[in-house]
Amino acid sequence: MVLTARILDRNRAVLAVVPEAFDARYSRRPLSATEVMVSVPRDSPGLVHAVRGNLLEVWRGQTLEASGRLELRDVSGGIVTLTAYTEEILLKDSRLPASYGAVFSGMDAADVIRACLDGWAVKRIKTAVEWATWTGISKAEPVDAGGGTLWLTRDGSGKYERDGYAYYRFNSSDFPGFKSWDRIRWAADYPPDGLVYTTIQYRFGTSGAWLPSATWPSDGDPSQTLTGERGVLPDELGLSLGGATNAILEVRCNLFSDDQDSKEEGEVGTSGTSPRFYALEVVARTTGAIAVGSIPASTGVTMQAVNADAVTAFDVIRDACEQAKLDFQVVQGQLVVAEAFGLSLTSSVNLVTSEGRAALDEPSTIEVLTLAGEPISYQSEFVTVEVPI
Repeated sequence: MVLTARILDRNRAVLAVVPEAFDARYSRRPLSATEVMVSVPRDSPGLVHAVRGNLLEVWRGQTLEASGRLELRDVSGGIVTLTAYTEEILLKDSRLPASYGAVFSGMDAADVIRACLDGWAVKRIKTAVEWATWTGISKAEPVDAGGGTLWLTRDGSGKYERDGYAYYRFNSSDFPGFKSWDRIRWAADYPPDGLVYTTIQYRFGTSGAWLPSATWPSDGDPSQTLTGERGVLPDELGLSLGGATNAILEVRCNLFSDDQDSKEEGEVGTSGTSPRFYALEVVARTTGAIAVGSIPASTGVTMQAVNADAVTAFDVIRDACEQAKLDFQVVQGQLVVAEAFGLSLTSSVNLVTSEGRAALDEPSTIEVLTLAGEPISYQSEFVTVEVPI
């Protein structure tokens, strides 16, 4: 049957169909991106597109044999060998934010796999210059200490204010490929002694109530009312934004202090303690390069100990499949997850006994069958053998 190679651009538009392909080589391994190679005559029409092509497909007649990202073009004499890696390699282009594993912990493996098909984009405020880009501010100020932090200001007597805030605006248009808002994460003071506090609030748009609006009294004397989200693992889980798609997100950093009187040794003319914000991070989801093909609604396997610290989507999907005892592959831009991928040889395998006799239609005993040298036994009339492509 005729073998052809198709060269596609990154949008999967066909740039060229190269006929007379030969010597196609492809050996699939589970949970891996594997090499695909095919040779074509050097004078093949359309081969010039191999220079700017992004994807390679190998077809046998009307059947797609393999596809992948085009990596190498080797010329030897009158032959050009095209080398690609199967499309699972595209998942390695999508890198997760740092310390993201807590987000996936406790989720079903199928949900984790689906979540990894969109990309991530992060905007971070960390330096004093970045803290100074506030949209609104009251009784708070950036301080260039230890790389940059946000502090309460002092009143006229030199004491830290009891409360203050600064808020920052994030536009969806600043996130290339924006799809939705994922979460807010932050690093700040929240010591157990109850003297200083920090919370986070947000709103979509440029007006309206700040969320969450929960309030509770501080532990100080006199007490004050605290508002917002304190956070559990704020620098990992943070505050989920539920996949909202609003054009504008504003994030408010609240600072509170119940200590206006303490003094450090040698301190003169000033007193009290200020909480500090060290970093603020907004994570958005972006449109991914891979679409859902076939993924189970659920696997019944809850993800535990997910390693997602600045790894790729490929790494997390592989981890999820290993925990759920599944396999995955990407074909023509779609991810498919199944227990196994293979070719049924039921209709083409002849079963014989150890003496070389053909198995009977209604066998009473089959002595020994081997597969790849390993003995197998069965008691049913039919055996299906599946082998990876």
